[in-house]
Amino acid sequence: MSNTLQPLSDHWRNRYLLMRHGHSQANQQGVIVSSPARGIESFGLSPYGEQQLAQLVADWQWPVPTRVVHSDFCVPPKPLPM
Repeated sequence: MSNTLQPLSDHWRNRYLLMRHGHSQANQQGVIVSSPARGIESFGLSPYGEQQLAQLVADWQWPVPTRVVHSDFCVPPKPLPM
């Protein structure tokens, strides 16, 4: 099996970008949260996580996403300047 990337054919046009959330309040407190209801209610991004998100948006060089798929832990997003 080769580790080299194969050239894209016209048949395969999908592109995927996987990202993890920024540093959270649960990370900051050393808490593992496995319940989406508790996670959404009690924990969001830490100040450091907010800085990570702002830097990601400022440095964004990819095309604007056409679809975002997320886990149940996603809180309704704040509008991001693009």
